[in-house]
Amino acid sequence: MVEKKKKQQITSEDLLRLWPIGEIEVQFHSVRRWRFDWAFARAKVAVELDGYQYHTSRAGWLKDMEKFNEAALMGWLVFHVTPKDVENGKASELMSRILKIINTSIFPDATDGEWIIKSADKELSSS
Repeated sequence: MVEKKKKQQITSEDLLRLWPIGEIEVQFHSVRRWRFDWAFARAKVAVELDGYQYHTSRAGWLKDMEKFNEAALMGWLVFHVTPKDVENGKASELMSRILKIINTSIFPDATDGEWIIKSADKELSSS
């Protein structure tokens, strides 16, 4: 019998490597300890990494639904990606579209996300 290799788990740190302009494990609620896997808090845009390994019970899944509803009521725009989306590049395509949303929400007159590239370069060089 051939053993199947266990896939490496995708983590929040992987999201940060893909999209260094944001932050990981961002707490967004002042009372509850809810966190987003990745977020750009200034624009209230977040990405959650979803998969079966993260929702091992119905109770955990229901708690996440409560969290996402509360985030929406607080004005957050939350996107969801799966580990497969990260592996096959769909998450990166989605992030390009998300960055355009961030760009227009902060700088309505800017075009093509130019400020984001400059901002990310500045953040990376000051680290």
